[in-house]
Amino acid sequence: MKAKLDTSGVESESYEVTPDHPVRNSGDRLERLERLMRLRDGEVITDAEFQAQKAEIDHEQEANDIVLLSVADDDIVPVVKVVQEFSDLDLKKSLSLVRSAPVTILTGLDGNAAGSARKRLERAGAQVRYR
Repeated sequence: MKAKLDTSGVESESYEVTPDHPVRNSGDRLERLERLMRLRDGEVITDAEFQAQKAEIDHEQEANDIVLLSVADDDIVPVVKVVQEFSDLDLKKSLSLVRSAPVTILTGLDGNAAGSARKRLERAGAQVRYR
């Protein structure tokens, strides 16, 4: 569902509200939390959804490693491509890494980079978690 919010004198912003959490794409933590609060205050999301998304934003700030749990056979190629982008490994090494799941594939990331990597890997078909 799309929602239009009037943000107190600022030009209206359009947000896509989905189960995938609408504020994950935003830049830094403060900006993401402010957008999330505007969604809650505009009654676009419930307090429970607000708390869940806020907890995820906080968790992303603390996460440093991405663990690849599993990949379906049909999704190996897209996941390998994402792993290559984030790791600078060649095709053969990336494929070997993806096939050896569960395995830690990215380490030492800040919260925003970890969130971005996780989202891209999940879109490609991987099951991942933070560590």
